[in-house]
Amino acid sequence: MPGRIFQQGLRALSAARRKSSTTLIFGSNTDVGKSLLVSGLCRYSAIEERRKTRYVKPVQAGLPGDQDLIDLYGEGKVHATTLHTFPDHPCSPHLASYLSSTPLKSKTIVDDLIAELNSREDEEYERTFIETAGGVLSPGPSWVGGEGRIRHRDQGIDTEWCYDLQGDVYKGVKDRVKVVLVGDGKLGGVGVTLSSLESLYSRGYDVSAVVFVGYRGTEGGMMDNHGCVEDWMRGNRGEERGRCFSLPDPPEMQEEKVEGGDLWDYFDSEGVKEVMREISDTLDSSEEV
Repeated sequence: MPGRIFQQGLRALSAARRKSSTTLIFGSNTDVGKSLLVSGLCRYSAIEERRKTRYVKPVQAGLPGDQDLIDLYGEGKVHATTLHTFPDHPCSPHLASYLSSTPLKSKTIVDDLIAELNSREDEEYERTFIETAGGVLSPGPSWVGGEGRIRHRDQGIDTEWCYDLQGDVYKGVKDRVKVVLVGDGKLGGVGVTLSSLESLYSRGYDVSAVVFVGYRGTEGGMMDNHGCVEDWMRGNRGEERGRCFSLPDPPEMQEEKVEGGDLWDYFDSEGVKEVMREISDTLDSSEEV
């Protein structure tokens, strides 16, 4: 026990000496475990590493929101905020904004995000996690007018409304963030994940890590998406290592803390904490942005 306390103290001291970092988290698709990963990263950063941690959700479509998970599993130790919410429409942001009659330009999203990041510099956050919505090529919110944008063409929507893809929405902050992509661990997910990686690289993003949530394909499992993507990163990107990680298959999300509850046990299991530590170390060792 004294040894463990000593090691925890060393980690806390080491964290205090590190520079702050901001990480933008994309999904390769919907329903790939992005919110679970972000909840775990925030929890690990704030509780295990004792870092001053912040979470930002620029756009939320539908309630309950992803911030609720951060508030729950961060146990009040993570500063969490959501910038724009479409509470009545749990669907793609390009439809949610249109159905809400609430235009939201990509420039407004980025300006508000930068303002949020800059407004709390005095807090000296060591970790900031920004969670996007959907996949890299999923639509962002809609607005009226705009040149060179994607315009609505069907479902009876006024074609004056237009939108950007998520990967284009956040290009305005790509030079000040590190990127983590949540891979698709399901059947067919290799192509989806590699397409997302190519889309990020072509837009100038620096991807620090790819993380799969479940479907690890070990010990007789059927999927090996992690291995295929890591091989591609090594062979095509010249990585010394693929910077690919896999979390064990998670239980269902729980709405409240239950003693011995599955997801609480999951986040606090040694296997999950080890992967979180490796991701954290990768973010620390990535080139400062």
